[in-house]
Amino acid sequence: MDIPLRAQVGLSGSFFDERLTLGLAANYNFAYDGVEDTDDNESIDGVLHDIWDDKAFAAVLTVDLSGSYKFASVDDHGMTLNFKVVNLFNELGNAKSSNGNPWVIGRTLWVGASAEF
Repeated sequence: MDIPLRAQVGLSGSFFDERLTLGLAANYNFAYDGVEDTDDNESIDGVLHDIWDDKAFAAVLTVDLSGSYKFASVDDHGMTLNFKVVNLFNELGNAKSSNGNPWVIGRTLWVGASAEF
């Protein structure tokens, strides 16, 4: 229980004399059986216990996008803009918030630059 099988497939390419690169990755978590906190408690001999119940978790598909663009190049030197979007379509899947985990990570964007000198 609680060990989902995951598959990933990716596709990447370069364009404009390899100045622009783009990558797309699909991540698929297969459905699985696990347990979930019911938010109920039971006291047994004065000790409070959380109640957990079996749950069937649904399959989840997420898509990631990445790329870079080399916008300046002189001899062996250059500047490149890099980006990555994790969870492009903001799929929340089986995640849920709680008092102990008050947020759920959705789409994440990262932008950076690199220099060659």
